[in-house]
Amino acid sequence: MKLTRQRTEPVASTDHLVVVGASAISATIEAFAAGAALDWSEQVVVVASSPAARQLAAAATALLNASRPATIVTATDATPTRKRGARLVASPDADPADLARAGTLIGG
Repeated sequence: MKLTRQRTEPVASTDHLVVVGASAISATIEAFAAGAALDWSEQVVVVASSPAARQLAAAATALLNASRPATIVTATDATPTRKRGARLVASPDADPADLARAGTLIGG
């Protein structure tokens, strides 16, 4: 898996994110590591069908010292609770099916 450098908007403790694509996952982990009072487990839903992207999202739990794992779904999983008002964070390496699923999670 080759990641591309991606900038993300600052993340506040009240933000909720739906993250799609390995590069977006990596950038979001970096943003959470630099932020204060952020909770990866509470604020992030990752849509990732590829095993590598799912593993990267799962590794964030350890990298960010989270006490609970993030919600990670694939394009074909049952839809978890919608995150209306959530911000989509996507990268060019996102799978089109994952992007479509992310749209259903943010109510789009």
